[in-house]
Amino acid sequence: MESKFKLSELGTFKNGANYPKGSYGKGDKIVNVKDLFKGRIVNEEELDELKPNTLKNKKMYLVEDGDILFARSSLVRSGAGMCAMISKPEQEILFCGFIIRYRVNKEKVYPLYLLRSPQYRKLFTDVQQTNITNINQESLGNIDVYLPIDENGNPDIIKQREIVEILEKIDLKIENNNKIISELEQMAKMIYDYWFLQYEFPNK
Repeated sequence: MESKFKLSELGTFKNGANYPKGSYGKGDKIVNVKDLFKGRIVNEEELDELKPNTLKNKKMYLVEDGDILFARSSLVRSGAGMCAMISKPEQEILFCGFIIRYRVNKEKVYPLYLLRSPQYRKLFTDVQQTNITNINQESLGNIDVYLPIDENGNPDIIKQREIVEILEKIDLKIENNNKIISELEQMAKMIYDYWFLQYEFPNK
């Protein structure tokens, strides 16, 4: 069984930090909009950094495991609404003012369920492909999502985890198959180059 909930019922939103130009330098890692386009999970190794003490209330803008980050605006029309998740950060990480942080209630929602389930992949893609260039907390909060529920009508976190485990296995197989295909394509190109361009044939 499933039931409909609004995102605002399942977590809280927070706008990111604003800071002056020239604030970048060795210091605190920070997620920018460009980092949301590199996959469903934010890669903290590729993040820019802010100089120490750039933000007075740094703790307000820290992310934690399971946070979902949405792009508030984008130079590319389809960029607004792009999202990615924070997964087990190994250091303190901030997020910029062009991003909205969504922190789910983990007693109700397994964060990966929102990103892994095909239903929600389509949902967030639809948000991304609207004709708007800006989104806000209210528009995100009004998005309807469907979650499996238990016999008491509460979100079933255990069922969500089970579904994600199945989807992750499928995704892993697809990823491995894509790697194999890519390697075979590279081998075919190399053989073609040796045999038909360089005329270097294998010996006996």
